Amino acid sequence: MRIIIKVSVRVVLALNNKDFKIYKNVTYRPIQGLWMPVFVDSLSERDLKSLVSTVIRLQHMTKITSFLLAGLVISTSLFASIKEEKMILMTFDGKPLTAIVGLPEGNPKAVAVILQGSGNVGADGDVSGPFLGAGYKGAPAKLSEQLAATLAEEGIATVRYSKRGVEDASELPNQTIPFLVKDAKSALELAQSRFPGAKVSILGFSEGALLAVLVATQAPVNALFLMGLPARSIDDSLKYQFSEWPLELIAKTIDRDHNGELSAAELDSYKGTKAPILNMEFKDLDADGNGTISLAKEIAPAYQGYLSVVMGMVQKPPFDKWYSSLKELAPLSESAKTLHPRAVYFYHGADDAQTRADWMLQDVPFYRGAKKLHVKVFNGLGHCFAPMEGAMGDVKTSGPIDPAVLDQLRHDFSRLY
Repeated sequence: MRIIIKVSVRVVLALNNKDFKIYKNVTYRPIQGLWMPVFVDSLSERDLKSLVSTVIRLQHMTKITSFLLAGLVISTSLFASIKEEKMILMTFDGKPLTAIVGLPEGNPKAVAVILQGSGNVGADGDVSGPFLGAGYKGAPAKLSEQLAATLAEEGIATVRYSKRGVEDASELPNQTIPFLVKDAKSALELAQSRFPGAKVSILGFSEGALLAVLVATQAPVNALFLMGLPARSIDDSLKYQFSEWPLELIAKTIDRDHNGELSAAELDSYKGTKAPILNMEFKDLDADGNGTISLAKEIAPAYQGYLSVVMGMVQKPPFDKWYSSLKELAPLSESAKTLHPRAVYFYHGADDAQTRADWMLQDVPFYRGAKKLHVKVFNGLGHCFAPMEGAMGDVKTSGPIDPAVLDQLRHDFSRLY
């Protein structure tokens, strides 16, 4: 059993001795001159309490509430101990997967199974990579760990696990929807056996949200929490990611007069910025060399060509089986109509570059079998519920999950249980 000692702190980050930003109820450590969220798992409870006492003593001696270093802890709150158990999740076909059970203090109010996003992702839920970028401003992006720690604060136990293929590369070809659904069902059964009689929810992110819906058509659950749900087909999603989203972003940010063309004056405001995803200088997209770039005639064909390359790639190893399994799925709205959980919660980033928030909003009525439907779209956040980076908001980030989202999650679980 691993014990993670978490201390909640209130941090002031001073900028230029004038401006400052306040973050509450998260754990921070200094990284490259900034305070970043982190779980302190290398200190004993005794050592950590000693550290906090030293900080409080320092404040008392200096007689001030803040000073300019990288940042300063200015107050502390109570400790919360998060216990974790490592277990073996045995799949339907006898494959052992590492599972982690998160335990809150006292008796759990309920249990949630956490399903991570697409890719070869472990129990920490870190989806960082070429398609989703890295953590915002270099911060850690262990999404499943974040979710488990947040729910533990609300008295909710959790089960999360590494996908097949993470620990045994020979299982990578089986990271397909039929296998992943069965593995998620095995995790659900583990949660029910570990916490007999407890109400069980599924919290899925991205592909995990899709799996949550599919699992709930086969096994009863109390509630679904769907984060960044891909509500359309894989082909629609890829078209959006590699063609529609970048075109819409360019039109919104650079084409200020909305005439369908990028003038030299408009491009001057984004000098040095490259076309999203294509990673090309905008001047290199000026096919006719007239100094003005047409969205429809010059930029759109470039993205359509890139999309064609992507579509060819996903139909070949190692992606072909995964892609085919998604291609064979019936519309998710059909599955939604058969569900009867107590509640379904939809969370989506307004700046999601992987799947449109509008698709989710259009599909909410199909979940009317649930007694309660809750929808929250978070402005300024991308697919992984962190702000996008880049001059145009064109650089994807893989986390960490923004505090506003975690606060909403706490609120919703507290009301549910």
